[in-house]
Amino acid sequence: MAGGAGRERQVEWLIGGARDLGVELGEEQAEALLRLTELLVEGTRRASLTAITDPGEILVKHHLDSLSVVRWIGAQEAGSWADVGSGAGFPGLPLAIARPRLQVVLIESVLRKVEFLEQAVRALGLGNVQVVRERAEVLAREESWRESLDGALARALGSLAVSVELCAPLVRVGGRVLIMKGPAVAEEWEAGQQVAGAVGLGRLRQEALTLPGGDRRVLVMAEKVRRTPGRFPRRPGRWGRPA
Repeated sequence: MAGGAGRERQVEWLIGGARDLGVELGEEQAEALLRLTELLVEGTRRASLTAITDPGEILVKHHLDSLSVVRWIGAQEAGSWADVGSGAGFPGLPLAIARPRLQVVLIESVLRKVEFLEQAVRALGLGNVQVVRERAEVLAREESWRESLDGALARALGSLAVSVELCAPLVRVGGRVLIMKGPAVAEEWEAGQQVAGAVGLGRLRQEALTLPGGDRRVLVMAEKVRRTPGRFPRRPGRWGRPA
């Protein structure tokens, strides 16, 4: 990443891009996102973390994309949210940077990604982040985790139905599930609605947005209205099928 005036422009650009998404970032938060970019580029050289390696693309397709969820979580909310299948930390790490009062749980089962997440949390001094190495369907069956969180979100986890089934069991009644998808979610909508009802969520709703550069995204949201039946989440190979 460039230094000096170039870095100042990047900070200003990130602040402006976040504001366009309804998110207010301070300079220190924007600097933290730039540092996360550096860590991600360095980490990807050692291990396969992301297919997006250009720093400019990372700012848009990882950071701003992740920040698009912030206004749906709440400007000052101090709850607990899980990033299910966190991968290299998106959207969980930018969310934790933008909303330091949130407690963010990064759930990831792949060791090399977990090691990167732990390194990034230490390097950025994120005291509001917990990294958990486990599969979501296993964690959701542990009494201490099941229906314990205020919300869960997922990005690039699988189909809408799969994402809903893996997120909902972690969330308390009255909490929320938020799934980040692309425009093709229309093809997954009916199956997603069926599974949402089975796992205790209300009707799914969606909002479209466009990132700088023209990439289109769809945020899918639902409130949890009743407890998730004990048979969910199901074993791999059954996720997302009609219940």
